[in-house]
Amino acid sequence: MADEQSVGAGRDNVGVAEHRYVGQWWLPGAVDRRVGGVLQLDDPGKIHLELTDELHEGKSVPVIHGEANGRRITLFDVIPANGGSMHFGGLANTITEHASVAVCLVGEHFESARSRLRAVVPGRLGAAIVVG
Repeated sequence: MADEQSVGAGRDNVGVAEHRYVGQWWLPGAVDRRVGGVLQLDDPGKIHLELTDELHEGKSVPVIHGEANGRRITLFDVIPANGGSMHFGGLANTITEHASVAVCLVGEHFESARSRLRAVVPGRLGAAIVVG
């Protein structure tokens, strides 16, 4: 784990190896509507979420919560990537969603802590911070 380190854009940023979080993801207030997925943090600053079902219907959302690898995770400014949703036909309709994430906080769930977040990561996109 990369405790007390961050992954993100910027030359003053502490670089860490790639991290992969496999878990469950949901919109705040909709914890009963969880979908599986993988969050990939790449150095420097690429944060990508791939979901195994529709969660945000290919639309941008301000916050997604998750639990993965035994950690609470909050994603801010989640934007569809690679066309958003992909549908595969056949006997069973399979859907995956792909999204880029501006900021990832590992360790806690935040509903809308953008003002606190700006103090930690001012104006930086593609940043992940381990907070707990």
